[in-house]
Amino acid sequence: MNPETLLEVKGLKKYFPVRGGILSRRVGWVHAVDGINFAVKSGETVGLVGESGCGKTSVLRLIMRLMEPTSGQALFMGRDIFKMTKKKLKELRSQISMIFQDPYSSLDPRMALADIIAEPLRIHGLTKPSQKMKRVEELLEKVELSRAYMNRYPHEFSGGQKQRIGIARALAMNPRLILADEPVSSLDLSVRGSILNLLRGLQRELGLTYLYVSHDLSTVRHFCHRTMVMYLGKAVELGPTDDVYSEPLHPYTKVLMSAIPVPDPTAKVSRMSLKGEVPTPINPPSGCRFHPRCPYVSPSCSEKEPDFVEVKEGRYVACYLAQ
Repeated sequence: MNPETLLEVKGLKKYFPVRGGILSRRVGWVHAVDGINFAVKSGETVGLVGESGCGKTSVLRLIMRLMEPTSGQALFMGRDIFKMTKKKLKELRSQISMIFQDPYSSLDPRMALADIIAEPLRIHGLTKPSQKMKRVEELLEKVELSRAYMNRYPHEFSGGQKQRIGIARALAMNPRLILADEPVSSLDLSVRGSILNLLRGLQRELGLTYLYVSHDLSTVRHFCHRTMVMYLGKAVELGPTDDVYSEPLHPYTKVLMSAIPVPDPTAKVSRMSLKGEVPTPINPPSGCRFHPRCPYVSPSCSEKEPDFVEVKEGRYVACYLAQ
């Protein structure tokens, strides 16, 4: 494992059983995450993008051990998260935090702001009771919220302020890795930029590493150093963000990039369209999972699944055409 690598995911799979009939027997599997591999270096931001249902959020929940994997490894600083005991897992959760998509439902409405942010400190017991409020004040300052808000409840805050509270809670234990599950998707456009700039400033100040999930390709381009594109539980492309956006290698990535809105009504934009619907993850297509919708499909695409390999320095793709 490279000393700079903070997180390394190998062959990660998560299948959910599908049950039916009077006896509720298992009749199939939902292939939510189906054998992905990637690594995150210390201090960088890696974005996961793709259509809804492609497995982006499931990857974060597996790494956080909110779900148990079907198979695979997730190595954090060389230690396999999936083999940790409850005690070791509790220690790990002081090093990995999560920012949730919906700031409205991720905060307990019965708890005041100070108690919400101090909850991780109380659970892990690493801060003396007399120092908790001082730490809460420090965190509020970092996320640009007033100390006067400490005794207020979640319903008294706007969506952007609630997400700042969620960020402060995620920072409470001085984590090294933050899993951000679409942290700005539910916010107004005017607020998204300020939240992303806050996260970037915190990264520079605290040396944070982010694994960032989003379906908003514009924010990923603005925020992430590298981008991994997922389709139907599989990783299809990975590389430096500027390269992936300017020179996409996989046909699916090309379609995604062509769909990015251009803020100029007079600009001539070439759009790529896809035929058909996204296949079901219960019965995914043979070979390359994108081949039923791919405009460049060849006979080999349906026969054997292409490997996810490096075709240029730092550029990985699972496509016979690109390889």
